[in-house]
Amino acid sequence: MPKTELQYPIYEDQEQRENDLMPHEIQTISLTAFFQRLECDRHYIYALFDSLPKSLFSIVRYSGYIDELSNRTTYNLQEFRSLASTFHPGDYFLILFVGVKLCHVEEIDDKTISHLYASRIALLCERRMRGNNPVVLSPSLAARYGLTGEDITQIEPLISKCNARAAAKLQSEYDAMKTLDCIRK
Repeated sequence: MPKTELQYPIYEDQEQRENDLMPHEIQTISLTAFFQRLECDRHYIYALFDSLPKSLFSIVRYSGYIDELSNRTTYNLQEFRSLASTFHPGDYFLILFVGVKLCHVEEIDDKTISHLYASRIALLCERRMRGNNPVVLSPSLAARYGLTGEDITQIEPLISKCNARAAAKLQSEYDAMKTLDCIRK
């Protein structure tokens, strides 16, 4: 067993060390704790996850501790949080977020989640810019997603940066198109 008072784990045997280095599947306890921490520390990300349909964000229970599931069960964030107390602590889950599958506890750290969030915002900004309707964090949008003042302070710079990048990308595409002979008229 690792000695927790030390800065690094000390293992009594090699097998225990190898088990600790292997990725750990996401179980009820770790997933519940993750969402509680996310709601407190990075509410703006939690709010996005909470607002997305299952096709863009879902939690999949793929194996029960007591029973082996024949079919996977999919939940949105609200459904998972409301049912979490009914799951066995050892049930296994995975998270699907905009085509990315997160299966291990090590994958749901702050850095990974923040990167996925920023990627989603960048994609949204580019899509909206292409439709000539840039993303603007209006009071009605903030209210719709339940964003706090602190959330807005956190994400406004990201939205501005992503909108600027999207505009620059579109401008460079436009400039490249203008040089084509078949486009000139």
